[in-house]
Amino acid sequence: MNFDVALIIILGVIVAYTILINLYTIFFQLSGLSYAKSRFQVISLLTNSGFTTRESETITSSRIRRKLAIAVMLTGHIFSIVIISLFVNLVFSFNAEQVKESIWVIAIASISFIAIIVVLRLPKINEALSKLLKKTSHRLLKDKSKNVVTIFDEIGDEAVCEVIIYGVPSILQDKTLEESKIISKFGINVLSVYRNKRNIKATRSTVLMSGDIVLLYGNLTNIRDLFLKEKIIKPQELESKENVFNLLDNYGDNAIVDITLNTVPEKLKNIPLCESKIRENNHIFILGVKRLSNDVEIEGNLIFEEDDVITVFGPYHSVKQLFTTSKNEI
Repeated sequence: MNFDVALIIILGVIVAYTILINLYTIFFQLSGLSYAKSRFQVISLLTNSGFTTRESETITSSRIRRKLAIAVMLTGHIFSIVIISLFVNLVFSFNAEQVKESIWVIAIASISFIAIIVVLRLPKINEALSKLLKKTSHRLLKDKSKNVVTIFDEIGDEAVCEVIIYGVPSILQDKTLEESKIISKFGINVLSVYRNKRNIKATRSTVLMSGDIVLLYGNLTNIRDLFLKEKIIKPQELESKENVFNLLDNYGDNAIVDITLNTVPEKLKNIPLCESKIRENNHIFILGVKRLSNDVEIEGNLIFEEDDVITVFGPYHSVKQLFTTSKNEI
């Protein structure tokens, strides 16, 4: 192998090594470790440097982390063999005249390597790469049957965590943060909610829903117990005769909600819209009605039917109170 070819391959291996460190770090984060601990473990395992007994307990105590550790150690051994082989080849193929002839190739390769390392460290590039690696990690390690908890930082027994909600815990289902008492019961503060590709300020009237990405601060054990161990409820698991609420957006105490009417509430059954007075009495506005997948014109004589999907705007607690069906109604 020529000297310049061996040098280019070594530089490429180092770039791949750097990317792998970030990828494995995200894998360990998804298993429940903080970023700092994850990166430390990955570098220790890849370089075969070892780690302290106390730190090793975080790896050996989890089956998925043990598997990840084996994969990282095998990767480290492979890279070590490849790099040593390339260095040996580099030394034995060294020729002063050949180096002079290939000086431009070596210079371009070295400059390109430095440029790649610098670019990878740029905040925007680093953030984009992290997002790409996170998506890849989610596909490899997680399915949508469980929520994903990623620890950003730990402060004693408390932590800052990101939770991807695939199923809302039963305790939080269709409840505002105030109603669920998530702060008083669990000591968990909801800092922000990412929904429909935009950040939403978390308020006492916010209702968590499937697909949300929430930033939390609170007791780490309680966060794990609530979002990983507590029974989660998905829309398809609800009783077929119960009305299904899909919160589209909220504005303070008000919200835009899609409601699938599996059962028409008694107060609205066989009553024209103009006589129901839901706008005057409940401050609820009907924005749209779909029946058999077709839009229905909203008129005063409109009567709700089972299987209608209606879009409403109004105080969320009023919407829930009016359209939640009791056992007697079902």
